Parts: sequence; structure tokens; C-alpha cells
Amino acid sequence: MTRVWAGALLAAALWGAARAEEVSYFDRKAKKEVDLKDVVITQEGPGGLKLKVGKGKGAEDRSIAADDVVQVVYTSKEVDKLSFRTPLGKEASGRRETSPKKRREYFQQALDGYTALDGKMADVPAARRYLQYKIAEVTLLLARDDPDDEKKMQQAVKLFSDFKGKNKGGWQIARALKQLALLHEEQGDADKAREAYEELAELPGVPAAVRQESTALVGRLLSRGGKYAAAEKKLNKLLDDLSPGDSQGPFVRAYLVEARMGQNQFDDAAKELRAIIKATTDARARAVAYNLLGDYYLKKGQRDDAFWAYLRVDAQYNEDPEEQAKALYHLATLFDKVKNQPARGKACLARLMSKTYANTRYQRLAKKEK
Repeated sequence: MTRVWAGALLAAALWGAARAEEVSYFDRKAKKEVDLKDVVITQEGPGGLKLKVGKGKGAEDRSIAADDVVQVVYTSKEVDKLSFRTPLGKEASGRRETSPKKRREYFQQALDGYTALDGKMADVPAARRYLQYKIAEVTLLLARDDPDDEKKMQQAVKLFSDFKGKNKGGWQIARALKQLALLHEEQGDADKAREAYEELAELPGVPAAVRQESTALVGRLLSRGGKYAAAEKKLNKLLDDLSPGDSQGPFVRAYLVEARMGQNQFDDAAKELRAIIKATTDARARAVAYNLLGDYYLKKGQRDDAFWAYLRVDAQYNEDPEEQAKALYHLATLFDKVKNQPARGKACLARLMSKTYANTRYQRLAKKEK
């Protein structure tokens, strides 16, 4: 038995096989979405799904990683595939819709549909687990469309929290924990966000790549909470466990520099960050490193050098909204105070306050200061 499925076998045995008329997943090699029909799920776990595709002697065994699952259509005695597909279609329409009013209408229809189905599928626990995840997800989509409705956002947080407490063995658990961590971080609660990532990293059966990414984010959140020594210890251990060329390597090394700077250890910080930038082509990793290089220069009083580091992120390495929000936050000041271009500084601040960077750490910080 592979490690991915260890720890989930008992739960799978208790659930039994689940009839799923269709499973859609993303084929990473072909780079396209694939729809499988006439499917029986033989096992579910944090690593994903194991399936029987087809009928009789011609049935084929398949394994789908949790991160690659796009959609599952479950059926039961009371629910056929068309009925199950209906709210999935409403949600998909809402995600495509550009009109805020119509988008909310689609999401509300999807939420009502998922809730109704949840009450009809008591005989298929795997389907109920999926429906409860979708209820939490669509509640969050509705909350995102109305950021002033704090009650709706708190409801979404509670739904994800309740879900992860009851569904440790489902294929949706990693997504739920990631989303919960992000929500806690958006609300400024670094400790709760860290706890969610810790829970994800320690989850039996979770793929190694997910475990490593989660552990790296635990280290970064320890730094954000001022626990720099603990962050350095955790990140050093993780770095020792990574294989050469691992995609998490540049992030872990950058977060280590951040933890050391938090302890006023600046020797070789700039050198290490430049080495990370040179060694990786990952735009997100470069954004982290350039932003930290900007932090380094600010601490050293080299504001012109800091300006150019942050500008790199805004102009070239802007794939991650969190990192670009950080760059814009600092550029809003540096354009004014260093480059004597207050209008461009105000433009950066205006961009930072836009919906694109809603709920990012540095948008929240800018709002407080404003």
C-alpha cells in the first residue's frame, strides 16, 4: 500500500464503494480536463480517489490525485445524475458570470440546491461530505461578493471549520484546510492560520508536496507572529528533508532569511536572497525574495535600493496578489519620499485598495493606517 493511502483505508472500508456516475479531473500530462463516466469510487482519502471505470470484466482501475479532482457526480436511490449536476452547473455559471447581481443569483441557487441534496443522500456518506464541502465553498463565494457582510464571512469560516473537524479522511480535506488557513490569515489571525497548516502537514495520507508546502507556510506564519527562532528551527529541518531541486526549496530558503532578519541576523541576507533569485525561474519565489530584499534594504536605510526591489515585484513578478500587495504598499511611500513622485505613490495606494487585493495582509494594514 502506498503512503498516500495509508491512514485512509479504515475510513474507506467503513464508507464502502460509492456510486458516482461521473468524475472529472485535470490530466496534467495532457493539460486538459477529462470526464470519466460509469464510475464506482472504491476508496477516498486525503490523497484522492481510487476508481473502477466501466463495467464487468472490462472495468479499469484508476487513481486520481485530490488536487486534480474537478467534479464528482454522485447518485443514490433518491438522486439521479441530472439532479446532482444541477447545482454544480449553477455554481459553474456563477463563476463565469461578470454581473455581480446575476453571479449572486447563481451562487444562491447552487447553495439552495446543495442544501436540498444534502438532505436526500443520507445513504451515501461520501456524497454528503462532498455536498457539505460545496456548501462551505459557495457560502464563501457569496461572502466574497459582499465583503461588508461580516456575518456571511464568519458563517463561511464556521462551515469550513466544522467540515475539517468531521471529515479528516475525505479527498476534500486538504482544500478545506488550505481555505481555512487563508481565511484565518485574511482576518489577521496568524496563529489559527498556522494551526490549520500544521493540521494539514500532519494529516495521514496527504501527498509529500502538500506536506512540504504546508510546513513551509507554518514557518512563515511563525515569523509573522514574531516567533522567529521557532520559524528558523522548523524551516531548517524542512530544508534538510527536501531533495535537491525541489520546488519548495527557494521558498524555504527565502523564509529562512526572513526568520533570521527577524532576529537581527543580517549577515549574508542580501547575498542569499540574490542567490535564490538567480537559482529559480519561479516567478512567485522571485517575488518573495525580491520583497524580502526590499525589507532588508529598508532596515539598512537604503531606501533607493528598496524601491527598485519592490518595483521588480510590481512590474515583473506579480503573479501572487499577496506579494504584489506588499510591493504596492511600500511603493506608495517610496515613490513619494524617495522618487519625489507623490502622484505615482497615490496611484499605487489606489491599486492596493482595489478588489484585486481584497483581504490581503497589506491591504488590511493600509486600511488601518488610513
